[in-house]
Amino acid sequence: MRRKVTSDLWWKNAVVYCVDVEMFLDSDGDGCGDLVGLIERIDYLAGIGVSCLWLMPFYPSVQLDDGYDITDFYGIDERLGTAGDFTEMIRTARDRGIRVIADLVVNHTSDQHPWFRAARDPESPYHEFYVWADEKPEEKPGDVVFPDQEKSNWEYDRKAKKWYLHRFYSHQPDLNVANPLVRDEIAQVVGYWLQQGLDGFRVDAVPFLIEPTGTPAGAIPDPHQLLRDLRRMIGRRRGDAVLMGEVNLKPADQRAFFGDEDGDELHMVLSFTVNQAMYLAFGRGEAEPLVRALRAPFELRTWKETIHLLLNLPIGIATFTIVVTGFATGLGLLITLIGIPILFALLYVSRAMGTFERVRAGLLLDAEVPRPYRADPPRDNWWRVHLSRATDPATWIEMAYHLLLLPIGTITFTIVVTFWTLGLSLLLVPIFGWSLPDGAEVFDGWIQLTITDSPDTLTLGTPGRDFSWVLDTPFEFAIVALIGVAVLFATPWVVRGVAHANRALVRGMLGRDITERVRELTASRTAAVDLAAEDRRQIERDLHDGVQQRLVSLAMDLGRAKEKLDTDPDRAKELVDEAHEEAKLAITEVRELARGIHPAVLTDRGLDAALSELAARSPVPVEVQVDVARRPPASVEAAAYFVVSEALANVAKHAKAAKASVTVRRNGDRLTIQVQDDGAGGATIVDGSGLVGLRDRVGALDGELHLLSPTGGPTVLQVEIPCTS
Repeated sequence: MRRKVTSDLWWKNAVVYCVDVEMFLDSDGDGCGDLVGLIERIDYLAGIGVSCLWLMPFYPSVQLDDGYDITDFYGIDERLGTAGDFTEMIRTARDRGIRVIADLVVNHTSDQHPWFRAARDPESPYHEFYVWADEKPEEKPGDVVFPDQEKSNWEYDRKAKKWYLHRFYSHQPDLNVANPLVRDEIAQVVGYWLQQGLDGFRVDAVPFLIEPTGTPAGAIPDPHQLLRDLRRMIGRRRGDAVLMGEVNLKPADQRAFFGDEDGDELHMVLSFTVNQAMYLAFGRGEAEPLVRALRAPFELRTWKETIHLLLNLPIGIATFTIVVTGFATGLGLLITLIGIPILFALLYVSRAMGTFERVRAGLLLDAEVPRPYRADPPRDNWWRVHLSRATDPATWIEMAYHLLLLPIGTITFTIVVTFWTLGLSLLLVPIFGWSLPDGAEVFDGWIQLTITDSPDTLTLGTPGRDFSWVLDTPFEFAIVALIGVAVLFATPWVVRGVAHANRALVRGMLGRDITERVRELTASRTAAVDLAAEDRRQIERDLHDGVQQRLVSLAMDLGRAKEKLDTDPDRAKELVDEAHEEAKLAITEVRELARGIHPAVLTDRGLDAALSELAARSPVPVEVQVDVARRPPASVEAAAYFVVSEALANVAKHAKAAKASVTVRRNGDRLTIQVQDDGAGGATIVDGSGLVGLRDRVGALDGELHLLSPTGGPTVLQVEIPCTS
């Protein structure tokens, strides 16, 4: 990297030295290092080339986690010194040309911090500074960060009578960064220490800080906004201040914490991959782990991405030609009506090409791109599905992608070929020059390369100008070869950057919008919770209004029979007979209630037997066809049974139909249910109707419901449910 690019960015050239003040140098003999001891050794640190000190936590602490359990973000541990000592340390370091950064540990506090002690009172304004739950949330295996020390991420507080979140130790409750007041406090802490002379911060446990678990869905719409806000703030307060992050993720996942292309979040991240490999190399006494880490850019992923970026051009030429030719032919022949089938055929060809691009992205870019198309409507008319697909916005966005792939492919092809060939050319130019005994003008463009009669002399020059560089010594040949090596090492990262942009383009134009998808999942989850509550209330009502009433009547009849047993045996016998009938009715109602919740035949024999039994009980003749080679998940079967049960109930009550049919098919990973009747039609999905409940129940499993019911009939209800639900 050129000096002019980095000369004004001190952190790109800094030699960083990490210091635990407590362990560094004891100046007063109390057995604990201190700031005065650090000041005494700053000249030594400057002498060995250190240009930046990174201070581990020096704040007041309970010392249960090496100072990371902080009790005061604005103080200094009295064992280490005073505010005056800190100021003198900053002054001395600056005088020696050394900058100072410090750990910023704001993802949690100590449970002895005044904020948490106040937060244990639910009425305190500090209560919402932390993440609480009335009941202990469920956890998945692997959620606990320190499984050898902690059994759960949640700890019960007896005073608050609630559970609080701690991703690390139970004595370190997590701060609720979704709370704007907490974010304001973090900004105030950062501003305070910048004012005390710090040049930046090493932000602790960044992924845990910006994406805490246990907060309500949607509480943090954009987790990375906190990092962007901190970056802007330190830029305003100190233009040269830096944010270095602890992001213990794979290199490919660290990019987002820089801010991707915007570069507006962290300035630096700690390379755990290289750091861990270096420790392993030292421990084994061999360089193989470090070599493997440095070899990462040349892994299979790099070559797959290179192939994808090179293929963009020929595939772009093909897709551009097909789309333009198809449109031109179809529109030109539209007056003869032949153009209509040509245009519709183009739409299907475009979808096929989109599928090919999604598969190509999955194989070469490791990008899972879901199909963006909306579900097809009922196939009651041959033209309805084709019209729906033609008016689907995803179809036209996909068409635009096929047109854009040509210019995009030209750019990606040029970048990849340029970098790979430039690196290889510079690396091999000395060998090329040595192998030709005669002079040869290799190329004459914006730069001219001439190989002279001498086998070890090359001339690099600019046509029409006096400047030229003659390579005629081994040292100069070595410089050119090293430049080629540097370009080859940089090329995989260039390829990854271009591939990242290409991956985003494919997901954005050929896949579903992730924000919309999150909203859909949030809505389906809410619908599932509401439906579960509604089902519970319905069961309670059925038990109260039906079975409970009959059991009460049964008990009263038996009580009266007991009273009459000695005085009027005949009447007692009548009362026992009545009680017997009530008991049979109660049993029947319980059986019907259980069948409505989840019939046993559905579990034992599947949808075919369960729906056939359902049709047999319908007052309207029902034809059932079930084509399900492999049983779907139990939740999907239950939803399908409920849909058919409710639909047939509606047919019997409202449709005035002479017959109905039920068709269930499984196509790949989707289950399709269609219920049709020849009744009066006119059904609509309006708030408060049973169809809204059906739609919500299907939506809870990420499915879709379509209704076609013109006045006069027929009525077609079609439902699609993913079998992966």
